[in-house]
Amino acid sequence: MCGTNPEIWNSWRASLMRQLYTETKLALRRGLENTIDQQDVVEETRNKALEALAAKGVDENNARSLWADMRDDYFLRESALDIAWQTEAILQHRSDAPLILIRDPEDQHREGATQIFVWVKDVNNVFVAAATALAQLGLNIQDARLYSSKSGYTIDTFYVLDENFQPVGNEAGKLKLLHKALTDELKLVAQYSEVVRRRTPRQLKQFATPTRTSIHNSANSNVTVLEVISPDRPGLLATIGRIFMELGVQLQNAKISTLGERVEDIFFITDGNKQPLTDPDLCARLQQTICRELDLQVEKDI
Repeated sequence: MCGTNPEIWNSWRASLMRQLYTETKLALRRGLENTIDQQDVVEETRNKALEALAAKGVDENNARSLWADMRDDYFLRESALDIAWQTEAILQHRSDAPLILIRDPEDQHREGATQIFVWVKDVNNVFVAAATALAQLGLNIQDARLYSSKSGYTIDTFYVLDENFQPVGNEAGKLKLLHKALTDELKLVAQYSEVVRRRTPRQLKQFATPTRTSIHNSANSNVTVLEVISPDRPGLLATIGRIFMELGVQLQNAKISTLGERVEDIFFITDGNKQPLTDPDLCARLQQTICRELDLQVEKDI
C-alpha cells in the first residue's frame, strides 16, 4: 500500500491491517475448516465485556438487561472493550437528551481513529445530522456503524480523522467544539428536511471521475443494498444521507470503505415502512441523484 501510494496510508488503515493480521492468525490456528458459530461470537463478546464492566463495578444484571434490547449485529461488529465503555455510559445516562461519547484511540502510537458514539431515542435523520456536523468541522469519516435497538433507540458509531488524517486528539477545546456541534445538529432532526432546504448551497463544479452505483434487494434480509463507488470528497456521507432523507429512504446500516482517493460504500436501506425498495422509478431516481450530486465538487476544493 505504501509502495504504490504512500499518501493513502494513515493511522486508521494501520489499525485495520493490524486487525486483519490478528484475525487471520487466529483463523489459521483454528483451522479454516473450523468455522465459528455466530451466536458463539456474540456470547464470547458479551462475556469479555462483562469482565471489563465488573472491573469498574457495573452490575451484571443491569448490563444484561440493557443488552436484551440490542440486536446481535451490535455484538458482532463492536469490540468487547467498546461495548463495555458504551454500556457503562448508557447506564449512567439518565436523560432523554442524546448521549454523545468521544475518545481517541488508546494505542500510544495513536493507531486508529477518533471514535464517536451517539445514542438517541429513535428519530429520523440522526445519521445525516451527525455526518453533516462532522463534515462542517472538516473531519473525514473512515467508518460508520449503524444499529437500532428493539425498543427504538438509534445507535451510531463513527470513526473520524482530521484534515491531516490524524485522530482529533484529546485537547479539551477541540473535543468540546466537536461535542457541541453534534449536540446542536441533533437538536434539529425533527425538522431536518426544512433545515437542509433553508441552508444556502455552495457553488459547485463538475467532478472529473464519474460515480457508479448498483442496487438490488437482499435475498437474506428485508433490505435493499445500494453500492456507491465514487471519488472521495468532503461531506460525501452527509450528501448521501441528505439524498436518502429527501427521497424518504431509511438507512438501516452501512459499510464504509475509503481506498485512497476512492470510496466504495455499501448502504442497507428501506422505505419509510422498513421494507425493501420495490418501486423501480424510486430506485432509478435514487441512483441518478447520488451520481449527479456526488459528481459535483465544491469549487473551493478543486
